[in-house]
Amino acid sequence: MIRNIVLGLSALMLAACGGGAGGGGSTFSGRVNPEDIRAAAAATLDVVCQEVDGTSTIKCDKNEEQLMGSFTKVRIQVAEDSDGSLYATIVSVQQGRMERTKVAAFVKRFGFSEEDFIAVIERGQRITKGDFYMLDNGDYMSIYPS
Repeated sequence: MIRNIVLGLSALMLAACGGGAGGGGSTFSGRVNPEDIRAAAAATLDVVCQEVDGTSTIKCDKNEEQLMGSFTKVRIQVAEDSDGSLYATIVSVQQGRMERTKVAAFVKRFGFSEEDFIAVIERGQRITKGDFYMLDNGDYMSIYPS
């Protein structure tokens, strides 16, 4: 019985914190802090990401060892605003190396639907939703601020 209560409370806490399948969380808008995207990628795509370190590109992949490669699963390019705050300029996902449902859940954080994701990767469309647009760049599908 205690085990069932603990499991029930764990599921409730996970749901309340936006966790669980699909990574949960609110939809991004405006200039997005790279730490928020890094956390969403780690939670939704099951990747390990480098720490945010100034305006360098953040790489994410299956494990620490693969972060050293030049073709990582996720890349988050970072810029600095005039007030010194950091924001993401491009988020690139090598969707061919990842589970489609996980990538679809990740792009939902930017306001895109699974249908938008499919239109981009299968039909080569450029889709704009809210503050972002998404397009296919060959090996990577990328999200840019609009």
